Amino acid sequence: MDFTIRAATLEDCKDISRMILEGGGMPCPGVLATAICQGRSRGHPLGDGGVAASRRESEEPLPSARKGRSRSVHQGSEDSLPYGRGGAAVVCQRAEEWLRTRQQRVRGSAELAEHEKVSDQIKITQRDLEQDGFSKNPFFHGIIAEVPEHLKSKNGHTKIGYSLYFYTYSSWKGRAVYMEDLYVMPEFRGKGIGKALMAKVAQLGLAAGCTQLNFTVLDWNKSSLDFYLKQGCWDVTSDLGYHCMRCEGDALEHLAQGDL
Repeated sequence: MDFTIRAATLEDCKDISRMILEGGGMPCPGVLATAICQGRSRGHPLGDGGVAASRRESEEPLPSARKGRSRSVHQGSEDSLPYGRGGAAVVCQRAEEWLRTRQQRVRGSAELAEHEKVSDQIKITQRDLEQDGFSKNPFFHGIIAEVPEHLKSKNGHTKIGYSLYFYTYSSWKGRAVYMEDLYVMPEFRGKGIGKALMAKVAQLGLAAGCTQLNFTVLDWNKSSLDFYLKQGCWDVTSDLGYHCMRCEGDALEHLAQGDL
């Protein structure tokens, strides 16, 4: 698919804000697992993560395995089969079709539920993005995935993905880059866009002298976690026991004031 990856500009803040709301600010809210890719002699940590991957699939049994169905499948006439005539081959084929449909529904519902759980936590505005990312001393940097006009989304958008990142420092390993967000609009997923966005963050990190790319993965996002592991990333939470901690709101105020 024809697309470009470029540095985000001030004019992109409106679209970044839109995509943050669409994706619920994923992948960071609610994170329970942390992954690290360290610089190696070959390749970059790549992957199509964020909300593009699905929740674990449902373990609900197939219709033919439900209570009251197995007898009609094995002992009844063809007309009594849950999927009509055709024997076992048709049952298997229809069962596979049912499972695929079921998985698609579970996947969509999971994404929606996850978005609904975190969307009310999003407090940032377009103005915040403009001030924090495009001032003299920015708190973050961004890149945009963009498609030509003739490939625009069904809602007329040409800016269809983004990643936000910033530089950190490890007292053990030195310079590091942290990928805060990685998002691609649903209708453009599976086309290598998320992979290209992450590769660009890795390239920028290496160019800045970083030896690590840090990011977080939701605990249910097994397909993304598996992919990252295949790229040489490793799970800091499971391997070293570190947990991502946060202090905010009143607790942060009390901590700053020295209150117990």
